[in-house]
Amino acid sequence: MHKRTIKWLLLCAALILFVGVITGQPFDFFTLGQKTSHILQNSPSNTSNTLSDSNIITQRDIDLLRLKKDFLQLDDSEDEMVNKLLRQRIIFQEAERLNLTISHAEAKERVIDIMNQAEKLTQSANEAERTSAEQTLSFINSYIDGLGITQDEYFDLAAEEQREIEAAAALQSYFKDTLATETANDPVLFEEAWNKYVDELVEAFQNNAMPQK
Repeated sequence: MHKRTIKWLLLCAALILFVGVITGQPFDFFTLGQKTSHILQNSPSNTSNTLSDSNIITQRDIDLLRLKKDFLQLDDSEDEMVNKLLRQRIIFQEAERLNLTISHAEAKERVIDIMNQAEKLTQSANEAERTSAEQTLSFINSYIDGLGITQDEYFDLAAEEQREIEAAAALQSYFKDTLATETANDPVLFEEAWNKYVDELVEAFQNNAMPQK
């Protein structure tokens, strides 16, 4: 697939609130949107009492993860998915603390720009590129229809996901600048250092979140 196509497909994956766009799969995105809407409207947004170490994961988050697992038929256990989400939230918190995050308005502008880029690709002379763009936009629009909201309201939802994605990238870049050149330039060494750094952030969060005995 063309490199530019891969790039925009990865960006478009950020548009769906929690599941991403997977082209070429027989998924019913309208029904997914309906089920997501039901959770957003009815699932408690207060802290989940199923996680003793997390006051940034809500029951709504848990329900959305379960829907994602069922929809994509993922092999990951629920605990693995929750832990991954917890790490993402903690990464975002740290990025916020370091003033590395963008505003909701900025994120929404970028989401709209991504959609505009996708629209332009539907006119591409490259057939594979054009077909991928048309199919992906069809999935996104079906999902929005299932949610029962306007495109602009959807952009507001997607903007929060975009903020988390960009915060993670910004924190990785910030962290990379603190490393020795050898570690920063070696993908394997950098990945090990990054995972250790995030592990330490999670441990610090858990120590602060759990009640003292």
